Amino acid sequence: MKNYAYPIIDDWSQDELVKMIKLFNLTEDAYEKHNGVDVSEFVNQYNLFRQINPSKMEQKQICREFYNTSGYDIYKVYKLIGDTSKKRLKIN
Repeated sequence: MKNYAYPIIDDWSQDELVKMIKLFNLTEDAYEKHNGVDVSEFVNQYNLFRQINPSKMEQKQICREFYNTSGYDIYKVYKLIGDTSKKRLKIN
């Protein structure tokens, strides 16, 4: 795991922050873990991300900031999950 900071929005509650960090962690798992990420868990967390950040512009900004600091693309993981019938996804 690399050493970098997660993008944080000041108006997130503590509960929302925990949910967002979980999404960041699951995204990292899709790239780093040898067995990838559980598809249904990622989708559930991504849906929470969209509830916490309903603005498409804000969603794109958060995804872009995370990608710029980590090299991991949240939206790419979500998109690839939509194209698979597997229970786990690993990005090579």
